[in-house]
Amino acid sequence: MGQQHTLSFECGRCHVELEADQSLGGQLLDCPACGEKVRVPSIKVASESALEPGPPASATMKTPRSLAGDTGKPPEGRKRRRVMVWGLFAMAGAGLLVGLVCMAMAKRKRALDEIEAWQRKWDTQRAESIAKIDRRTASIIEGLSRQTHNVVKESFASSRVTVKARELLAASRITVSNEELAEAWLRAKEREGCPRDSAKFLAAYIILRRRGFSDSVAVDKIVEMANNVSAGSLERQLGKEEASKVFRQLFGLD
Repeated sequence: MGQQHTLSFECGRCHVELEADQSLGGQLLDCPACGEKVRVPSIKVASESALEPGPPASATMKTPRSLAGDTGKPPEGRKRRRVMVWGLFAMAGAGLLVGLVCMAMAKRKRALDEIEAWQRKWDTQRAESIAKIDRRTASIIEGLSRQTHNVVKESFASSRVTVKARELLAASRITVSNEELAEAWLRAKEREGCPRDSAKFLAAYIILRRRGFSDSVAVDKIVEMANNVSAGSLERQLGKEEASKVFRQLFGLD
């Protein structure tokens, strides 16, 4: 068996010096340091050497003169660069993720602001519509109330009993117009306890005015008497004989 010849060459990746039998020239071997595929240089050898069986198809690592004491691991500088590159990629990915989250939150906030603005606009329009309806309703009710008030007033002022009540007051030197009597009656009707019978109200009003009460006090007194005492209270408090006489006068019985 002839003498074995070895070839020395470097790994193109980690630059570790390798050795392999020259019979493996032109073949790809794995670098024992970094695992990179390395092609063994091809050199012509003697025919007998080419026919001799060579060592297993593998490369061995040879400590280079420039890296004395190397453990076979990649240089520290290359490792740091690799870590820095991966760190930059991680930072870029984190920044992109934060940016996407911020964009999503900003979009959500804009959507919520638009919904809130639409809700405020809707509430304002709704309040304005309700206020407009309320004003129209109040105006209609006020108009109807005014019309009803005028009809009741005209009907009461023109009634025979009211005309007779004014004449009885005039006979006692108390000047009251039919409209004033109607206004007194309407004021009394707005208060709780007012007699429902207009003739009873007029009789009490005449008696109280003859006793010196003013118009407004007479109305209040009538409501007070009617409210505090049960049926027949006006006749009892005003005096049954006097009240009966005024009633007869109002209806033309005297």
